[in-house]
Amino acid sequence: TSIQIILDSNTQEVKEFILRFGNGKSFISGLLYLLAVVLFFIIIKRQTAPKNRNWKLIAACLIALLFSISKGFHTLVFDRYQLLPYRIIDTYISYYQDLRELIKLQQEHKIPQMAGLHSEFDSQTPETYLVIIGESVDKNHLGYYGYSRPTTPFSDKLIKPYVFRNVRAPHASTLLSIRDSLTFAHHDYVRPGLREGSLINIFAQAGFKTFWLSNQYSQGKFDNLTSVLAHDAQVPMFINDQKDLFLKKVTDSHFDEDLLPHLDN
Repeated sequence: TSIQIILDSNTQEVKEFILRFGNGKSFISGLLYLLAVVLFFIIIKRQTAPKNRNWKLIAACLIALLFSISKGFHTLVFDRYQLLPYRIIDTYISYYQDLRELIKLQQEHKIPQMAGLHSEFDSQTPETYLVIIGESVDKNHLGYYGYSRPTTPFSDKLIKPYVFRNVRAPHASTLLSIRDSLTFAHHDYVRPGLREGSLINIFAQAGFKTFWLSNQYSQGKFDNLTSVLAHDAQVPMFINDQKDLFLKKVTDSHFDEDLLPHLDN
């Protein structure tokens, strides 16, 4: 899951994550793995000159290799997925297979059509549905779930929300939760679930015009799985541009309130 999160994040988020949650142990582990890679490159380069072989260097490489694969032998039954190099490669391949398949579905317009999708209101009644996806929200701190403070004042006035009390996030990470919440994918049904389209496709098929407004960074339409889902919408809009981070050296990001003018439009 951690590897998938990194693959589906932008450089700014990865940097913030490392600075906030990194510790000495993870830093040293990272250095050791990096050292192992560097040492192996050196050894490969020196293979053409046997007289120059440094046996101490080879021994250090073997120790680093054993260190990197040792976790696979911790249990009585060997598990290749516990080998860090295998885990990284396998997750990387699996992630981009899912991403390519979703992109292919979009490009070939092969999202299955659902028959009989229509609104319960007549065509003259204006309808706007706003789905807000947020991070770091705990329902135990929301007023309409019984919290003592009035943290959801809108629910007492104009808006009367439907409150679901038996719902749990499918994953610990926001990005994977978005994937499974907006599509038919779930833990044991990822690729077939993605083939069945997204919630955005369903609204479009029912005749709605769809928008995606985001405060996330994006490098383009096929940046990551979330960005691909966003481009199911007829009007995708990202107010943070990843290129600004490098070309214009823009280091500050927008607050979520900067989405409100676009919402008004």
